[in-house]
Amino acid sequence: MALIEIQFGLFKGKKLKYPDRIALRPSLARVRDVLFNWLGNLSHKKCLDLFAGTGILGIQSLCLGAEYVDFVEADRPLADALKIHLETMRFSTCAHVTYGLAAHFLKNIKNHPKIYDIIFLDPPFDNLTLLDDLWAILPMLCNDSTIIYLEHPKNIPFKAPCDFRYEFIYLKNKQIGEVSIYLIQYRRKANTG
Repeated sequence: MALIEIQFGLFKGKKLKYPDRIALRPSLARVRDVLFNWLGNLSHKKCLDLFAGTGILGIQSLCLGAEYVDFVEADRPLADALKIHLETMRFSTCAHVTYGLAAHFLKNIKNHPKIYDIIFLDPPFDNLTLLDDLWAILPMLCNDSTIIYLEHPKNIPFKAPCDFRYEFIYLKNKQIGEVSIYLIQYRRKANTG
């Protein structure tokens, strides 16, 4: 079993149990410490935890007052454990867990897009090509104040996608251990109409 501790807010110190999975790489405690200090007040924020895994980023957001979190996880045992934790903490009414691939979730939501305030992207490091298909769809879920959080391996340079309609604005970045973390805004360029 893997144990993940909630660091801030409601349920601070609570340890959440998850089944051991080979590909599981939850965000490190020190990464979460930096991230949630960067994000500040999460009251009334709507979040998307796209490669949820343990869902600790979304759960921590709910503990800090986020209004709603959509979780997407492709591993059934992890998705099931996440649902149980959300029910136990009485977050079921302000969270939804989708079992499936991130790309499928985005293709399905394309017809009825939601706008999120924060989108967490912590993809499996052994399959970063998963990100390639997402960049074209993500702008539909963003407005100019949406913040995208990205975790990326430090040893592989992250290159923003080339899209003449949108620009990446890097708000913050930091390297922690073997991980590079970024806060990004994805804005429509003014001259694209």
